[in-house]
Amino acid sequence: MREFLTSHLVHVVALATLVSRLGDIGTTFLVTPTLKVEANPIVRRFRWRYAIATLAVALIPYYSLHGGIIVFTVSSLIAALNASEAMLARSLGEEQYATLNREAIQKMPVLRGLSLLCLPALFLVTLGLIMLLFFPNGWGFDFAIGTILSGAALLIFYPIRFFAERRAPRSRL
Repeated sequence: MREFLTSHLVHVVALATLVSRLGDIGTTFLVTPTLKVEANPIVRRFRWRYAIATLAVALIPYYSLHGGIIVFTVSSLIAALNASEAMLARSLGEEQYATLNREAIQKMPVLRGLSLLCLPALFLVTLGLIMLLFFPNGWGFDFAIGTILSGAALLIFYPIRFFAERRAPRSRL
């Protein structure tokens, strides 16, 4: 089996990348079907058509196997973070979940709230840096860069969402 997978590695990575993108899109839909609490402003702006169009990145391994592994890693980690919110979002409903998030962000002091919101991203960046230290070449490098990029994306998108929610009118639960 291992020989088959390695002899078809580009296809395996392309399939894994497609599955990870579907996971990211699917878990985003579970949490926020109307994209009300989507952290990525590009997805919020261009909606589901853009999200679906990102499936095309599954073709990256045919151009660069290393690029495919990086995209696979980023999408998998973001899907995992989304999935960790799915139970709460589905049980409350998107509107109440969005209200709860907004209330929490508005009640927290800025520095504490922003720090707590960005903490998962900092752990991802730290993990990626440690991976780079121990696995500076080959696939280890690719997985490390994907992990760092996941954290970096969150460090960009979470503060944008944080400050947007702080400017939003206060709502009642």
